[in-house]
Amino acid sequence: IRTSSMGRDEGQVHLPAEMLDLIFQLLPTRDLMVVVQVCSFWREVGEAPGLWSRGVICLARGNMSMLPEVLGARRMLLVRILRVLDWEDMPEETVEVVVGHQGLKLLDLRGVGLSSVTSSQLARLVTGLQEVWLGYCPLAYSQAEAILAGVVRGSKLSRLKLSFTDLSTVEPGLLARAVSGLEEVNLSSSQLTVQQTQAVLR
Repeated sequence: IRTSSMGRDEGQVHLPAEMLDLIFQLLPTRDLMVVVQVCSFWREVGEAPGLWSRGVICLARGNMSMLPEVLGARRMLLVRILRVLDWEDMPEETVEVVVGHQGLKLLDLRGVGLSSVTSSQLARLVTGLQEVWLGYCPLAYSQAEAILAGVVRGSKLSRLKLSFTDLSTVEPGLLARAVSGLEEVNLSSSQLTVQQTQAVLR
């Protein structure tokens, strides 16, 4: 397919942006990271947010400072999944950056320390997404209560994993109302009391 050179070397054969886009859609994320470095034209086409929506952002201690830049990049506008790895405590500023990202649907916080995150911040973060994994997170009572109360008030959340998280101090009625508002919830090994279990089942 021969197109106008658009400032490129005459006589070369170039694929139009529409054709490149179709090809790029077939590539795995690791290959997309290569094609955007080939030339400015490929970068322009390859940074379309739709191409990166199936990618996963993994955040660890070593790249924490890069999060605002990464989530603010054009190609990351529609990325749906964020995994936070290897963190003893998640900084408040990181929470605010994540809350401000409109494309995220799933947040994986398994095993992440959240003691420095306020209850209201955490509730806003969790209820603004469709799916959140909080397994193995040592939540304070006020944090668990704020999350569940946010679900009861109405939220985007449909799936919540709270396995291996102590929920024994949560008021049974609040827990039951929150659970009934979700499509799927994992409460395994969350130390539920008899009263909580009965309320949920009712």
